[in-house]
Amino acid sequence: MTHDEMIAVIQSAKEGKHIQYRVSSSDNGWTDCIGRTFNFNFAHWAYRIKPTIKYQYVVQNVYGETMLTCEFYSEKPEARMGAMVICRADWTRREE
Repeated sequence: MTHDEMIAVIQSAKEGKHIQYRVSSSDNGWTDCIGRTFNFNFAHWAYRIKPTIKYQYVVQNVYGETMLTCEFYSEKPEARMGAMVICRADWTRREE
């Protein structure tokens, strides 16, 4: 990790954002850091800010046609212009 990446992770932890870690020499999955206090060890562990998971949603318009939302949302969106939100489109998962 670069110094800028280390600073960004520490600053995000200070702001209360979720942080994840893994062994720095590994490509294994990430694990959530638990608790508010971290003892960062950048020599052994790689850290990242936990990505936000967003999805498109299936909506039905006033004519009964179903379609996907154009935008991605981290939470179920409010219905707009008479459209009804049907469900989350899990196959559209995106990490940001």
